Amino acid sequence: MRKFFVFCCLLLFCCLKLYALEITVNPVITPNTSTIGDILTYKLSVKCSKSIIIATPDLTLKENFTLIKEEHNKTLSEDLVNYDFIYRFSIYETGDLLFPTQNIKYRHKGKNHSSLLPAIPVKIKSILPEDPGKRVLLDIADPFTLRIDKWKYILLSLALVLLSLGLWKLYIFRKNRNNSKDTVMIQDNNNNKTPGELAIEELNALVAQNLLDKNCIKEHYIILTEIMKKYFSKIYHKKILEMTTCETLECLTDHKIDDQTFRRIKKVFEIGDLAKFAKAAPKKEISQEAVSKAFEIINRLTPVKKDSNLTAGGAG
Repeated sequence: MRKFFVFCCLLLFCCLKLYALEITVNPVITPNTSTIGDILTYKLSVKCSKSIIIATPDLTLKENFTLIKEEHNKTLSEDLVNYDFIYRFSIYETGDLLFPTQNIKYRHKGKNHSSLLPAIPVKIKSILPEDPGKRVLLDIADPFTLRIDKWKYILLSLALVLLSLGLWKLYIFRKNRNNSKDTVMIQDNNNNKTPGELAIEELNALVAQNLLDKNCIKEHYIILTEIMKKYFSKIYHKKILEMTTCETLECLTDHKIDDQTFRRIKKVFEIGDLAKFAKAAPKKEISQEAVSKAFEIINRLTPVKKDSNLTAGGAG
């Protein structure tokens, strides 16, 4: 009897030892019924003794299986080790499918071992109805219709367009009114002045700019010849402002201008052409003399009033 008891104890010890060396593997997929494109979770739980080292599984997936995220956890409890390998994935195929078999590897007493896990069935449903004639989506919330009061938005848009148009018209009206006021003021100021008086004022303004002292010779002669042409256009009623020097001189020969005045006119325009087109820089004395001759020409052709202070404003 004693021997039998010892035998039973030895047998129990061996069973406990074998149980401690046993590896428990529990593969689960949740949910195992899903819709195409949804996220599924494959959890591989492994429980073994501390003497066994479990390697991280190399997950093998089919072509239409897409791995999204994976997690690895390891916990200890007395003489056992718990491994949790969690894989989240999506399947882009419908029907009754099989999650492929996986190979789990472990090491015990310096030797490598492996174990093949069985495939797990998974059912993937389509978001389209089983009956192609139905135009209803499955597993998706009922569609809603966004109702828009189109007339309200049309009237609002029309009001904004009219408001913009009104503001633009108001801007144009005020701008034209200001311009007309300025034009009327200029005309009122100039209505009582002769072309000669206006030309003398412009020549005095040119002298006041001191363009010769600023070495702006070309600009000085452009303004000077333009003043002369504007003056001739007004007194002879011809578009001399658009003529060249030769055309201007030819036009002036048709009017009664004495030879001395005509030579002075020709001299002023010739010096102006040299400065404007030949890029010649006449001396300052010559340029000042040209301005003085312009004053004399205007005074000769249309003598100014005695009570008007319309003489040369410091040409020299």
